[in-house]
Amino acid sequence: MAVSSMYFGQSGGKFTPNILLVSILGALAVPAGAVAQTAATSASGASSVATLQAIKAVTADDATSEGTGLYSVPVATSATRLPLSPRETPQTINVVTRTQMDDFRLNNATSLLSAVPGVFVQQVETDRNYYIIRGYDVTNFQIDGVGMPFSTEEQIGDLDMAFYDRVEVLKGANGLLSNTGNPSGTVNFIRKRPKREFSANAGLSYSSFATRRLDVDISSPLNSSGSVRGRLVGAYQKGNSHLDRYGLEKRMLGVIVDADLSDRTTLTLGHTYQRNKSKSPMWGFVALLYRR
Repeated sequence: MAVSSMYFGQSGGKFTPNILLVSILGALAVPAGAVAQTAATSASGASSVATLQAIKAVTADDATSEGTGLYSVPVATSATRLPLSPRETPQTINVVTRTQMDDFRLNNATSLLSAVPGVFVQQVETDRNYYIIRGYDVTNFQIDGVGMPFSTEEQIGDLDMAFYDRVEVLKGANGLLSNTGNPSGTVNFIRKRPKREFSANAGLSYSSFATRRLDVDISSPLNSSGSVRGRLVGAYQKGNSHLDRYGLEKRMLGVIVDADLSDRTTLTLGHTYQRNKSKSPMWGFVALLYRR
């Protein structure tokens, strides 16, 4: 509605606008189409509401690699203890999954870390290895995120991988969440967890230099509801080497039990035993051979 004239009242010889009349005329001047559009919007407001995508929460259990057939995991926890994707993790991290270990027969820590980009493996002798990341020796080793005090490369070198689901290698300093040591990196060995359903498998292999290996893996619930479950993993390996007279015999046994105390709390107990017996090892010099 167009307004061509406005009424003014007189007060004290001066013209002042009648505020009430101006407000009424201003309201009437709103186009009728706008009012109709507002009413139509209100009537169809329910259909114009946008539907957001569902938000999926992730936990550390989503990082389990066993049985996925993948060489990667969606989240990792070694950097911040939070289940973050590699893109969200503020440091460089590499994950070696169970599938990659099985496909490439990465049966010990030395062979596994040799497959990680950016990790230099120095094999000094038959039973002594050093791992270097960014120019420093790696001194921080963990199992399930818990640091192993007084661990050295000699102890870790032939650590068997039969008991582990994946290995996360964090590059760079991680002083807030790991032991004190060199700012090289952190190697986190994450164990296999018991399953809620029964499963069992065994493997037998024969490779070069007459190396024989037997693996046994059994997982089972320990009660009817599956809230308490256990897993038993064992391995035996014996073989020779490209070096004359050198051989290695290795026995490993591990057990782990999970108990759900509540919907959000799980108690885990585990123990691992490994015994290596080397024949004619080298340590600082060439092995001596006595002949008569």
